[in-house]
Amino acid sequence: MNPGTSDLETIKRIVAEERARYPIPGLSIGVLDGDAELTAAFGDTSVDHPLPVTVDTYFQVGSITKTFLGTLVMGLVDAGRLDLGSPVRRWVPDLELRNENAAANVTLTHCLTHTCGWSGDCFDDFGRGDDALEKYVAAMRELEQQVPLGAEWAYNNAAFALAGRVVEVVTGEPIETAVRTHVLELLGLEKTFFFADEVVTYRASVGHNVFEKEARVARPWAIPRSTNAVGGIVSNVPQLLAYARFHMGDGRSAAHEVFMSRGSLDLMRMPLVPAADGLFRGIAWSVEDKNGIRIIGHGGSVIGQQALLWVAPAKRAALVVLTNTNRAAQLQNALTRWWRQRYLGIAYAPPQIQAHTPEQATRVAGRYVNPNGEIDIKIDDTRLVFHHNTHGSLREIMEEPPPQPEPVQVGFTRPGRLVHLEGPLKDTAVELLAADDAPIEWIRYQGRLFKKQ
Repeated sequence: MNPGTSDLETIKRIVAEERARYPIPGLSIGVLDGDAELTAAFGDTSVDHPLPVTVDTYFQVGSITKTFLGTLVMGLVDAGRLDLGSPVRRWVPDLELRNENAAANVTLTHCLTHTCGWSGDCFDDFGRGDDALEKYVAAMRELEQQVPLGAEWAYNNAAFALAGRVVEVVTGEPIETAVRTHVLELLGLEKTFFFADEVVTYRASVGHNVFEKEARVARPWAIPRSTNAVGGIVSNVPQLLAYARFHMGDGRSAAHEVFMSRGSLDLMRMPLVPAADGLFRGIAWSVEDKNGIRIIGHGGSVIGQQALLWVAPAKRAALVVLTNTNRAAQLQNALTRWWRQRYLGIAYAPPQIQAHTPEQATRVAGRYVNPNGEIDIKIDDTRLVFHHNTHGSLREIMEEPPPQPEPVQVGFTRPGRLVHLEGPLKDTAVELLAADDAPIEWIRYQGRLFKKQ
């Protein structure tokens, strides 16, 4: 089923519809089906100094970086230089956390599957020196331990920073050099970068935050160097399609040399830990089995840029979506639905909203907090209204942070799950982490844990 003209026309239609809904200054898309590729590009690199986006234009891919780090770790495991089950203090003996049990027993498996239990959204800036990540990890002793180590899945940027620091210690190299030397160069991805001075001679996109219907350039361009292991990679569609080819393969590089054992590659895409909204986590990847087809993937969101990568190894199919806006969720969802139907034969089933009782509404209503935000769920007549107020270090480093999300109506799809019924995050899930008849202590939203007050 090779991509063809009709697929390109469908992509153009989806992009036009979603760009009419929310400002998306520019984007680049790649579809892989076996040996065939379809690529397309739309819009401009910047609203201030526009250049047409091409398929080779560079975007920040955000947390897709985590899969590159996971790939590096598994390569070092194969080489006998790391193992997933030893306490991280084996390599970082001075690790301090608020919870001593977590500090003494956290492993790379915990880090790479987001099961560390501490608050993970720290983007503090520790300078541009080679010691930036080391300083970041030293400051992790300030992070709140929300739940015990291994007790619950919650998306955790800081955990991947710790894994990156382990790599630095073992290789003796800054994390960016280690990723380049031990992953990018070996996989033929020499044109994937970390730093602005590497990208500036190429056509690169800048991020945009949306204010009502206006897209404005987001500054600074990049996240702090201390978080490069977490989300610092800058790449383009051809490079990411080549990366997808490796992860749908047998562990050999583009030069047909063994880069990773088949067992380690399979472990990365194995459903190891139950995660958000019925999905699982492997080593760094999100993992889903749908209609007998395994799909691995990861999204990325940094300062005004959002990216998405899906790979179905057995089908040798992949989708890349790179955008320069903070309002790309509905576009990504629409393209994902089309790609799954077209190339995997998986039909989209929209959420079925159930009527809720007054008792259900009362049970879920209230305030939920974590160190980087608050969620208020209120009863308005018979409706449930959801409002998420965000703060934290990533917003603090932006010159002009995006507006706080508007309140939206949410509804039940089953007793333990709500979804947004409207707005830019329509269909986004809110999970109630409690038995159907038990008091709610925690909810999980966008992968993060929020405790009821």
